[in-house]
Amino acid sequence: DMGKFMLAHLANGAGLLKPETAAMMHDYRAPGVGPLNTMALGFYEQHANGHRAIGHGGDTQWFHSLLMLFPDSNTGFFLSINSLGDPGAAGSLRNALFHQFANRYLAPVPLEPAQKLDEKTRREHGALLAGNYANSRGGVASFMAATGLLGQTKISVDDKGQVTSASFNGFGRAPVKWVEVAPF
Repeated sequence: DMGKFMLAHLANGAGLLKPETAAMMHDYRAPGVGPLNTMALGFYEQHANGHRAIGHGGDTQWFHSLLMLFPDSNTGFFLSINSLGDPGAAGSLRNALFHQFANRYLAPVPLEPAQKLDEKTRREHGALLAGNYANSRGGVASFMAATGLLGQTKISVDDKGQVTSASFNGFGRAPVKWVEVAPF
């Protein structure tokens, strides 16, 4: 069923959606920050090996899945894991397999060379991101709004200007760090 769903989307909605609806879902980009990934309609955007992909991941108590489509390459990727494993392992595994799939099966698209930013600028820009963030999912008009205060994500910046959060871990629970490669 998931294969049929993916094939329909890769064929501009054939048998599932009107072509103009599929195009709207695939090409819409919500306002975002510069070249960063954005939300589409029902899908979110990611890049792998220089290719734009759209898809959606999701979790239940028993399954942890990821569907990604590469519309320009007429290629799709779907993975469903039936165990969470160590806390955070399912998300790290999904992400790693998705990127390894793109690296193996899709020819790399050359990217513009990254700009070199000095540590002082990275620290200054990182400081603008530092703080506590509430999840945008959840209740906002009931007592459930209070849960947003309890589950905040803290973003911090180290002395080299690397942005990190204890809420985002890679394999082995190592914290993920981001380095600014272009202004903002």
